[in-house]
Amino acid sequence: MNENFLLRRWAQNAVYRIGFPGDRKKVYQELMNHMEDHRDALMEQGMTEREACEAVEKAMGDPWAVARELEKIHRPFWGYFLRATRIVLVIALIVTLIPLDRYLQ
Repeated sequence: MNENFLLRRWAQNAVYRIGFPGDRKKVYQELMNHMEDHRDALMEQGMTEREACEAVEKAMGDPWAVARELEKIHRPFWGYFLRATRIVLVIALIVTLIPLDRYLQ
């Protein structure tokens, strides 16, 4: 079995409750980077990759508890609110520029 599967599975379990897909991807990647750095440091100390992955997984704790805490922090409302705000700003910009185009002609 690929040893990194343990880390990927842990990170997937930890982020599954994050409602906004953009946040879920970013947090997943951040967790993976942190765990891979930790794994590499343990391997430099002489552990095999399998042992290091298991040690990292144990050090990170319960992914379900982490998922509950991440869910509290990453509410989907704010992600969708920011997306809607961008759309409204683009529409406002277009509506503002249309009369300006008529004036310049």
